[in-house]
Amino acid sequence: MHHAETPGAAQTPGPDTQTIAQVTEKVEAVVRLAGGVAHDFNNLLTVIACNAQAILEASDGGEHRAEVEEIALAARRAAVLTHQLLAFSRQLVLNPRATQLDHVVDLVWDDLTRAAGRSIRLHRPDRDVSGEIVVDAAQVAEAVRHLVFNAIEAMPDGGDIGLTIMDVDVDDHAVRTLRPMPPGPYVRLEVRDTGVGMDATTLRRAMEPFFTTKGQKHGTGMGLPTVFGIVKQSGGFMWLDSQPGEGTTCVVYFPRVADPVLLSRTRTPVRARIAEGEGSILLVEDEDLVRQLTRRTLVREGYQVVDAPNAHAALIEVRERGFMPSLLLTDVVMPGMDGRELASLLEREMPGLAVILMSGFVDSRVPLAGVDGTARFFLEKPFTLERLRALVRDAMRAPQPS
Repeated sequence: MHHAETPGAAQTPGPDTQTIAQVTEKVEAVVRLAGGVAHDFNNLLTVIACNAQAILEASDGGEHRAEVEEIALAARRAAVLTHQLLAFSRQLVLNPRATQLDHVVDLVWDDLTRAAGRSIRLHRPDRDVSGEIVVDAAQVAEAVRHLVFNAIEAMPDGGDIGLTIMDVDVDDHAVRTLRPMPPGPYVRLEVRDTGVGMDATTLRRAMEPFFTTKGQKHGTGMGLPTVFGIVKQSGGFMWLDSQPGEGTTCVVYFPRVADPVLLSRTRTPVRARIAEGEGSILLVEDEDLVRQLTRRTLVREGYQVVDAPNAHAALIEVRERGFMPSLLLTDVVMPGMDGRELASLLEREMPGLAVILMSGFVDSRVPLAGVDGTARFFLEKPFTLERLRALVRDAMRAPQPS
């Protein structure tokens, strides 16, 4: 059943709510800064974490094992913060597929009920009531988790959290109170709590990164900014409404689609391409430390590796020096030609080429299908040695297009 969205307290936020359009110029500047910092930081974290792991693998850490393990743990914690920065700056790598929002909530419901405990009553949305949206289900589930966890923390003495999901049709009249959201069909998520609420000053800053009222030891200030980034990158719109002592309501709209198109393809391996540890790899990465680390790891696994600092140098290796790789492993964001363009070019010249795109920072959705429709693989930075080895192995074994 579809509902018409009409102005009013029951359906739309009040006049003092925050919308994505009202994010200040200051916050938008932080968005750009956060993305750039996360990009460079991911490269450094990759080197730190993988070298710590290599030391442990080579010598079991020796007398300094505890110190090396602490380095690896700190790198993993830093990676979580970097992921939140990427979400806020709308530069996560998304794998959007058609799904229903209530099914997305199912992914995290057990975690939410455990966190709520006995003092908080968590009301589940009706099942199978919403139309389909095209989103990265894992990322939207993470956004739901943040919203509910924030609500739980706002109710130290217990209370109620209600989640409702419904299909709504926003017409020209209703959209006047929902700008900049255009009219059309949406799936509406509301998360409402009976917690302590926020005053007007706190509400205005609620989506700023690192702003928290919990104190440094109890919060990073990245919960709502992470939700904000995920919603916006997913094509959605978000409002907050709150009053001290009256709780907080968050309303999110995702565009509803009548005929969803699955934006990602998968393929089932049917035969081995190349045996493990065999094959040639063209490695393209503009960060020297990451390139050296990756090359060293893959050579130790038995692969023939030719590396290049950019797409231009990679094309010279292929076109002028005759290198014919089985696999292209390339960073996405590079000066000049980026990794997506390089992959598409080489896929046309070398049918059957396996492709792994790697990045932690993108300015648009990374296409995970090649020019012939076969699936590409994606390696998210910062990565571990195990993830690198496993993904290369999987890509080498994947079937060639027929």
